[in-house]
Amino acid sequence: MEEQMEFDIDDWCDAFKKAKQAPMDDELSRVFIACMTGGVNRELIEKQFLYQVVVKRAEALELEIEQSLIDFIALLCKTPGESTMYLAFLKNQAVKGIRANSENFVFVFQDGFPDQEELSLLWDMQKLKDAPLGNALDVNWWV
Repeated sequence: MEEQMEFDIDDWCDAFKKAKQAPMDDELSRVFIACMTGGVNRELIEKQFLYQVVVKRAEALELEIEQSLIDFIALLCKTPGESTMYLAFLKNQAVKGIRANSENFVFVFQDGFPDQEELSLLWDMQKLKDAPLGNALDVNWWV
């Protein structure tokens, strides 16, 4: 019998939602508006590595997500791990019936987004010694 890993996605998502948030600066605000209004260069963004990571991870999570939100997460995040955390949070919300769209995203992150220190702490919170890749967010916790 396979041993249950000690990770509670709901607890982790609560911590993600309650993490200290840094407000959007002017540049990030412009990026957000461009993504939400379709004002991004589609050809350019689709070539970016993190965009590909976000698309593939969303597919792996079977997450129905707005294109504008895919674009923004790809531009917001600095690492694949950061994008994985945002998408895991959105998948957890979707499992609870909250759609992964810009309106719901803005509602949760109305004061900004977790800063780098908080993201680092959140990443460490999901680390597991016994997980195949060491990351709880890489396990199909939503099924």
